[in-house]
Amino acid sequence: MRVGLLLDRWQPTRGGAERAFDQLAHHLTAAGHQVHRFAREEQGRSAGTFHRLTVHGLTRAAREIELGRHFQQAARDVGCDVTVGLRHLEQVDLLWLHGGAHRCTLAGRRRSQGRKGPNSFTPSGRHRLFEELERRALAGGARRVVVPSFMVRDELRALYPEAAAEIEVVEPGIDLTRFHPKAREEAGRALRAELGLDPDSPLLVMPAAQPRLKGLIPLLSALEHLPDPPHLCVAGPRRKPGAFQRSPLLSSGRLHWRTHLDPMLLAAGADRVVLPTWRDTFGLALVEALAAGSTVLTSRFAGAAARVAAGGGVVLDDPGDVEALAAGLCAPRPNPDLPRGAVLDLDLHRSLTRMQGIIEELALS
Repeated sequence: MRVGLLLDRWQPTRGGAERAFDQLAHHLTAAGHQVHRFAREEQGRSAGTFHRLTVHGLTRAAREIELGRHFQQAARDVGCDVTVGLRHLEQVDLLWLHGGAHRCTLAGRRRSQGRKGPNSFTPSGRHRLFEELERRALAGGARRVVVPSFMVRDELRALYPEAAAEIEVVEPGIDLTRFHPKAREEAGRALRAELGLDPDSPLLVMPAAQPRLKGLIPLLSALEHLPDPPHLCVAGPRRKPGAFQRSPLLSSGRLHWRTHLDPMLLAAGADRVVLPTWRDTFGLALVEALAAGSTVLTSRFAGAAARVAAGGGVVLDDPGDVEALAAGLCAPRPNPDLPRGAVLDLDLHRSLTRMQGIIEELALS
């Protein structure tokens, strides 16, 4: 079987959807299928054959439309039996919609900026195009649609009740042998050593490439409410967040920032993993932390919120409620076996094999 994987930029190190696409490429190749990767650019090697596409256009919208057409033609030229795309494609065999409904993503950004009303606005410019491409895909341009959480499935059904494409939930998998409570002691020492802390220093981690969207501002406010706040490490952003730099806790040496840390250190190295997010279609870092036996705090806007609750973690109704957030940071930590029990069915190989089965069904139908 020849599988075409369609993505605007092939950048697995960005994590999230890009990393999942890279894992799928390796899995399909190992299963004996031919993988062809189509993108405008590639950073880092992966499995299969890479095809670079060049698009032109005066506006972002024009370039997006042309890229979608190039994807389809390039996949036909190499004889792909089935195509898989991540986002903003009006026509594809399987749309793997990691980002969820575009309107809900924009709503999350608005909430993180203090603007309310999840659907009380009209997208404009390229956002209007992205929403239209999404509508066309669900109206039948995509033969199947896979989403990372039941939260995303429900929001798509609400926005597109006339959707013709089948919407299926496949939660991202994790390496349960790597993310394990037995790694907590070593990871705790290593992470504190990396940050220059004493081995017994209380520590929180916030894995967030987009800290504002993931709730950094209310989190800092909540920490400032505590009489003896723990250390906080914000990991992921390329630049030190402005809210981080303005916090009075910075001068006390309690705030730490790293662009990149080993996911194992983030999952198992701290006392608590905190992500009071305004928008996260799943939250891979959350379930990795649960698998490692960590205490987790998040919000109802995370697709993995139900897993966090089942693992004895804290799920906030409103990430902007500073008092509730401060109380959540002080909640008792459960036995490490309880968080792990909430994710034992999220095996990475099992998840990728399920994706492989859907792709093979499409190729044969």
